Amino acid sequence: MSEMLDAIDRLYRRVVMMIGAGRVSTTGDAGSVQRLQVQLRGDSEIRDSTPRVAEYGFTSVPIPGCDAVVIFAGGDRSEGIIIATGDQRYRLSNLAPGEVAIHDDQGQKVHLTRSGIIIHSPIKIRFEAPVIELHASTSYRWDVNGHGQHWYGTYIDTWQIGETAGTAHNISPPEIS
Repeated sequence: MSEMLDAIDRLYRRVVMMIGAGRVSTTGDAGSVQRLQVQLRGDSEIRDSTPRVAEYGFTSVPIPGCDAVVIFAGGDRSEGIIIATGDQRYRLSNLAPGEVAIHDDQGQKVHLTRSGIIIHSPIKIRFEAPVIELHASTSYRWDVNGHGQHWYGTYIDTWQIGETAGTAHNISPPEIS
């Protein structure tokens, strides 16, 4: 009976050791795999150079102090992988079910709302493309630096770099400052 209890205890400890939560201390984004230092909660365990896995097509460099979830295959603490990071300090809130947003700590965001897409930036927006094509069923509205400069009306199919678009107000893509 004692051997069975010991085996169950060892199994329990390995299961408990499979997942850790903590805070990111430093980041390294130079190589092919992003590596972070994370301090796990509940103890003084600091994991240096822990690889972080991110979804294909999405990348970010977490800010020190953000939360991290680390998994350890088989409960072996010698090799961990960060599978998620989040930052409560900058989290967008009050999104409706089904809405999606990308954002940063500076207040920049692209928000896919239930009624359309909102792009917001308190700093300069720069478009880099050889051609910008606009396609919409109604007119366009641009608000440049909150000064209420708007352009409505004529359907513009394509902007070439350096061209000016608009009939009521001119704006010069690809950069709006």
